[in-house]
Amino acid sequence: MRRDTAPRGTPMKHLSKGMVGALAAAIVLVAFAPLTAVPARADVTAVTEEQGATTLLGGGDHRFIRFGDDAAFGVLWGTNATPNNIYLVAIKARYLGVADVTNGATGTTLASDRTIRIYTIYALKLGAIVEFNDLNQDGIANYTRASSGVNYTGYTEAEPLYKYASLTTAWTPSPVNRTDPAPGTRTWSFGVEIEKSKSRTGSFTHSSHATGFK
Repeated sequence: MRRDTAPRGTPMKHLSKGMVGALAAAIVLVAFAPLTAVPARADVTAVTEEQGATTLLGGGDHRFIRFGDDAAFGVLWGTNATPNNIYLVAIKARYLGVADVTNGATGTTLASDRTIRIYTIYALKLGAIVEFNDLNQDGIANYTRASSGVNYTGYTEAEPLYKYASLTTAWTPSPVNRTDPAPGTRTWSFGVEIEKSKSRTGSFTHSSHATGFK
């Protein structure tokens, strides 16, 4: 939230009821593949939807698009049972090699050529919304975060920050809108918003786009 002409205000504080307007964003995530359609084949990676409660990144609810066992991306958000921020998440597998598993006592082979797979998780956290005075008109809230260990403790301002609202709360998702706009292309879109009874209101819209997958 940006305020260009307001006078310098009081120190930053949490927003009271009704002081935060709508938070809206659109994110397009492209699948881990070239953006060209491919012919249907028996060995093409299956695309599946995953949703429900999760303990990942502090827990909550999530909706992911998965590409076999090797990749996934989607959104995670807080619930009434587990308040949390909104996270945009991507998961990618890497293969280190294969191994044979044997019984150390008898030498019996238990498994041959077992894949050694590790996963890397990338996550973008939408942690808070701030109102600030854009003194240099660059469209950016210029500040840094102070920290103690792994915890953030406050803000160091380069421009006045007037108000702050944490996005750690319970979010309510809308139904998924699924479309097939062209051969070999699918889209999934949905939104999450803060319950109207909460002390602040806001919404977030997510759109996922996959091309070239069967």
